[in-house]
Parts: sequence; C-alpha cells; structure tokens
Amino acid sequence: MGFDMVKRAKKWEKLRRELAKEIKRRYPVRKFPRIADVAGGAGSLAKMLVKAGYKVAIIEPKGQKVKGARLWKRKFFVQDHVSFDLIVGFAPCGASQKLVRAGKYKPTVLVPCGCRSVWPGKRDVRIEARAFMDKQRVQYEFDGAWFYMEGRRT
Repeated sequence: MGFDMVKRAKKWEKLRRELAKEIKRRYPVRKFPRIADVAGGAGSLAKMLVKAGYKVAIIEPKGQKVKGARLWKRKFFVQDHVSFDLIVGFAPCGASQKLVRAGKYKPTVLVPCGCRSVWPGKRDVRIEARAFMDKQRVQYEFDGAWFYMEGRRT
C-alpha cells in the first residue's frame, strides 16, 4: 500500500471516529438503541457503535461479520427503516439516495461519498445531495461533512 493510500485510510478512520462521537452525542443509546449501518463494509463504524452500547446491523451485500453486530448480507431498501431507530450511512455510494428517502421516516445520518454515479451533476457533492433532499422533501440539517435528516417518528 502506497503512502497516499495509508494517508487516505487514516483520514477515513478519523472521520469514522468523529462520526461515532457525534452519533453518541446527538442520538443517545436509550432513545436510539437500534442502528442500521448501511454499506458498512468491514464494519469499522459498527464496531465503535457496538462498543458504545448500540444494537447495530450492518446492511452490506459484501459485508463482514463484526462481533456484537448483525450482518444483513444484501442491499438496503427504504422499507428497512421500520426495523431501526437510526439509519447511518458513511460514504454509502449506491445507497445514498435510498438513505435520503429513508430520512423521511426515521432519523438518518449521511456522510455522502463523492461518486459521480450517485451525484451526477457538475456541482459539489454536498450541493447535489442537498438538491436531491429538497426534491424528496426531506427536512435536513447540514453540519460540515454530514447531513442529519429527521423523519417522522413511527
């Protein structure tokens, strides 16, 4: 692995740690015990959330089992929101727009990735994501790199 790849990996890991802290601050375990980690990959974020006391399910077609978390080895569907109190997507690529739609129903945290296949416009990824959320009529709060979407309580 080249120096740039190591540097990039450390940056992403730091962002995951920051996101885990922010989730703990904004969404306490007692109110939001069940979390869906959409496109959770190897489960780095899920490990941190399990350690904090959350019940986490990783929804990822190619996911890896993480101690203390359930693995749903398939794609995320908007209807999956009924099984969780909070939905989290850290650079979920193809699932980004589904996460935005799920944000209509449940609180959702999205850290958008820069994939042009997901956000095909010529503008900044954050602007594209905001435009999509506006179109979907999702109420959201933008905070630096993350979006917090508040859906109705079910």
